[in-house]
Amino acid sequence: MAISESCPDMLRSLPNSESAKSPAWGFAEVLPDKVTILAETAERPTEIDVARAQKAKAQAEQILKTPDANTDYPRTLDALARAENRIGVAGKPE
Repeated sequence: MAISESCPDMLRSLPNSESAKSPAWGFAEVLPDKVTILAETAERPTEIDVARAQKAKAQAEQILKTPDANTDYPRTLDALARAENRIGVAGKPE
């Protein structure tokens, strides 16, 4: 899936974009006039199950608070970041 949008002021307009998406596992090309994202998945705000994302966030935070030698910390941090991103995008207009 490729998403390309015009972005004259990336830092200001991308988070407030009318076509907000929650991409996962991909690459981004940032040019002066646009950002192109090639992602495995990209969810629209209306496609995100916020309750599920909040549960995933809480689970990841709990794992990080409980020291354990068997914990896969990079995977847990990734799950936390993904959940936070989904929650944030869910509040944006589509």
